[in-house]
Amino acid sequence: MPVLLSSILVKFYMENLPIQSYADFAFGSTHQQFALKALSGHYTELSEKKRTWELRALERVKSQLDTHCLQLVEHFVTSGKGTAGFHLCLVTDLLGETTSLSSPTAKRILRHVLRALASMHERGMIHTDLKSDHVFFENILTSTEIEHTLSENPPKRHEAEASWDGAVQAAVSQPLPMPALHDFATRRLVLGDMGSAQPIDSEQRTTSIITPPALRAPEIFLHGPWDEKVDIWSFGCLI
Repeated sequence: MPVLLSSILVKFYMENLPIQSYADFAFGSTHQQFALKALSGHYTELSEKKRTWELRALERVKSQLDTHCLQLVEHFVTSGKGTAGFHLCLVTDLLGETTSLSSPTAKRILRHVLRALASMHERGMIHTDLKSDHVFFENILTSTEIEHTLSENPPKRHEAEASWDGAVQAAVSQPLPMPALHDFATRRLVLGDMGSAQPIDSEQRTTSIITPPALRAPEIFLHGPWDEKVDIWSFGCLI
């Protein structure tokens, strides 16, 4: 009998996960690895009220050919602990962090970012939070390699901290190993974190407070009308 991925996550992982903040999590299985992003109760409520666009943005760019946007595998909502409310969970491809690279490789990364932006814009979405932290390498490690990495570097947690619902231990960020330099020339880059995405249609937007100040387009500072070109301004600032 087929088993939903969300059912497995809720039973074996989410029930014991102290989610109190907007954060990213990852888990491994014997067959395939995914990334799990669990939104706080507040962000989940905003999503249900259609005040944030992350889930809808991921759904719009899902399964497009030659896409360089983060791909949504599944999503579900699970209850949190105490007053934490409910949590929208986004299951996506497992990716790796970025690092300093040579000029030719950097150009390749920028080309992939432009393709991702074009894909989003064609589907009526603006990223609005383009920065280097949101560009990831495609994961090409096998399940065996990832399991070996996890066995040598088991998941860790910070010291327990007091909260409204008792002691909470946050997970320590433990990125996957960086690829070798010779892999950079062929590795696909992916634009992720669409938590601040907004529709191109201005009547559907939920905020005009967008983009980190250092990468923010002039029209945002001037409180004027804006569109998908704000992403291109941010892209130029990254270069």
